[in-house]
Amino acid sequence: METPVVLGVDLGTAAIKAFLADTKANNTITVISSSAVPTVGFEKGALTDAPALAMAVRRAVDNALAAAGVPMQAIFLGLGGLDIRSFNSVGSIVLEPGRHIAQPEIDKVHLAAVNALLPEDYSALHILPLEYWVDGQKQSSVPLRSTGDRLEAEIHVVAIAQKTIKELTDALQIVGISVDSVVANAIADAQILHSQSLLDDCLLMDIGAGTADMVIYHGGKVRMSATLPIGGEYITTDLMQGLQVTRPHAEGIKRYYAKLDQGLLGQKAQLDCNDPGTTGKIFPYDLLYNIVESRVEEISSLLFEFAHPLLVKYHIDRIFLTGGCAVMPSIRNSVERIFDMKTELIEAQGLPEEYVHPTSTACFGILNYAKQNRPIAPIAPPQSCQGLFQKIRKFF
Repeated sequence: METPVVLGVDLGTAAIKAFLADTKANNTITVISSSAVPTVGFEKGALTDAPALAMAVRRAVDNALAAAGVPMQAIFLGLGGLDIRSFNSVGSIVLEPGRHIAQPEIDKVHLAAVNALLPEDYSALHILPLEYWVDGQKQSSVPLRSTGDRLEAEIHVVAIAQKTIKELTDALQIVGISVDSVVANAIADAQILHSQSLLDDCLLMDIGAGTADMVIYHGGKVRMSATLPIGGEYITTDLMQGLQVTRPHAEGIKRYYAKLDQGLLGQKAQLDCNDPGTTGKIFPYDLLYNIVESRVEEISSLLFEFAHPLLVKYHIDRIFLTGGCAVMPSIRNSVERIFDMKTELIEAQGLPEEYVHPTSTACFGILNYAKQNRPIAPIAPPQSCQGLFQKIRKFF
């Protein structure tokens, strides 16, 4: 194939998706082929079996490449989970007298801000500038060519545990896959806002099977990103226990329930929830409603409790939802009511119809990221300090 292509892999809790795309022609993304396989070795945002996970990634990659007749190449790997931390930090440097601020000074002040809070066993994945000050005066843009005595910068940092990323990339290397760049799924999700020019102040939540990625946009910049161990898997588990069915059967019942009219509540409706090879699985609609909706309320409430202080701080009044769990009408209705905000389901646009779905948002975002960015060189970690994600852990 003559046209350069990009291979993006979304490492989700329920499925691993691989999208092969041409990102060069007309500055657009053209998906050439795709693949999805069940996830193993990665549960609720935690790496549990790196070799098994690497083999699953290899299967997804092989399928996507074979469908397009493209040889093996390095991947852009998107992931979220408990080993990713995000925080805002301020750094400052003394400027050389009479010297105009240039890129080396910008890089140096970014490094100072990273070093202020980055734990010693973490590496920075993303460094996103927020604000700059020269001699205490706030700047409207990157202050290149300015002069002064002191340069300060506030940045948003997304970092990952060195042990986790090394264990995963080593396992991938063993099965013949090299990683071009690692992308935090929360940052990949934010790419869809860029692609659709939805950069007004908003909260974007990608609610998947085992985790929920959150991004707050304010003034066209990422002010907060986080991954919480919350997702649709908890609804599936509740159905398994409440109805005494297998996990695949519970997943099927969850999808079936999501399509039903909630006006059935209180109508004594009985639902045939039998899978092939099963009998006696006739359940009252009210029973399913109580199981599903109680967990949905808890998911929405936990998301709200975590995000509320920042929503107030940045005056956010608009929510975008995406991800597999967000497809459920119950989730959208519950989030809109509990957050008391306009809530809209979004998905990747400009793709073939078979790819336009909220479950494809992260993978599409990874391709967007690959088109616009190159890998960030590793940053030497400083001494440990409590970050935002440690607070998330304490919260739960």
